[in-house]
Amino acid sequence: MAVNERRERIAATQKRGKVECRVALQRTVSAMGGIALNADRVRQLGDAAASVAAAIPGTPPLTTSDILRWPGVMVEASVSPETLAEQADTLLSQALSELTAARAREGALERRAQSLSSSTFSHTRCSSER
Repeated sequence: MAVNERRERIAATQKRGKVECRVALQRTVSAMGGIALNADRVRQLGDAAASVAAAIPGTPPLTTSDILRWPGVMVEASVSPETLAEQADTLLSQALSELTAARAREGALERRAQSLSSSTFSHTRCSSER
């Protein structure tokens, strides 16, 4: 769903007041899952290190830390744009539902307060007229 479609959805459900919506993505440690290695890149790095060692005897071998720090060895988990859009739409539906419910409760409280206020005024008026 595109940004404009989301705006229309918000406008269709919320008839009063201003609604601002911002989406921010932040990768969490638990969402990233385990450590993933690019095995092809590790093999390429090992082959390159072996070639260097063959060409230059006495070259120190790569350490595990060297390999893990090498660009492209560590693979970050990714989420498809479609999955992110689906999750954003689900969260938008939930937020709109909760906002609609909160506004309904707010309206009910206002009506109750007005009812109590007018009945108190009527009761005070009737009592003072006696």
